[in-house]
Amino acid sequence: MKEEQINKSLLTVIYRNRIKIIAITLIFMVLAVVVSFFIPKKYVSFGVIYPTNSNSIEAIVKNPDVGFEVQADRLIQLLDSKAMRDHVIDKFNLINYYELDTSNPAWHGKLIENYSDDISFSRTPYLSVVIRAELKDPELCAAVVNDIIGYIDTLRKDLYQENIIRLNDDYRVKLALQEEKVKEALMMIDQLDGPKQPNDLSRKRLVQLEERERNGESLDGDGIIKSKLQLSPSYQLESAIDNYYFELGVYNEMKSAAIETSNALELPFPNVYVISSGEVDRKKVSPSYSTNGVLGLLVGLFFSIAFFFLKDRWSEIKAKIQ
Repeated sequence: MKEEQINKSLLTVIYRNRIKIIAITLIFMVLAVVVSFFIPKKYVSFGVIYPTNSNSIEAIVKNPDVGFEVQADRLIQLLDSKAMRDHVIDKFNLINYYELDTSNPAWHGKLIENYSDDISFSRTPYLSVVIRAELKDPELCAAVVNDIIGYIDTLRKDLYQENIIRLNDDYRVKLALQEEKVKEALMMIDQLDGPKQPNDLSRKRLVQLEERERNGESLDGDGIIKSKLQLSPSYQLESAIDNYYFELGVYNEMKSAAIETSNALELPFPNVYVISSGEVDRKKVSPSYSTNGVLGLLVGLFFSIAFFFLKDRWSEIKAKIQ
């Protein structure tokens, strides 16, 4: 059948059954609106936050800028993490909220699916992060959004401090090993013998040690080194002294770094910038009676036209067969 014939046949069917088509279309529209009354109402709440540009509060005080793409992406990853999801599910008992049967093997997958549908995170063109909750209770929506805003700082701090603690443990082990090297180097100096008369290099070292002593700047081991220089300032002793001061310098640098790392744990941790918190909005976002009514009307219209067109075609086919 050519396209022109099909169009003509379709228009004929529509005109012939126009009353029935209108009736069926209206029935579908009414049914869609009626069904909408039985669909649970849903409400929405939003929160907007900006990430900090550093985990160091000192760095933020010096440079308080916000709105960096990489920080926003990292913040979304934390918001969408398993740790955050488990926290929200446990705190608000979402297993009961979604009425899930935990004896069903698929319950956990359904829980994650429902959570992802109702709670979402997105980055705006201004590089802020939007937290959105769409649930059946407006108070619950706002509570979930605000709890996420509060818990994200705890999550960030725990992650940051976990790395610091791990680094501190590493420093503790390395410092213990380096301290042994310093003690061994000083012991080597104490065990050396040499000529009774000091050479030029030894005299210079003695002058340096005495000058440090006068200025009150003596280092650990200066007393032993001074006494040994006065008795046995040999080349071997000079090498041992150089090695000792090298190992002591490494130890002191490592100790300073360890102290700086430990101090970072005592500093206040910077919170995200909260632009807007979640608010209770009692205006439902779904279901929409008007939207569902229009969808019902369109479905009814297409269904009724297709039904009568196919019925007409079937009648023609039967007539030809007979």
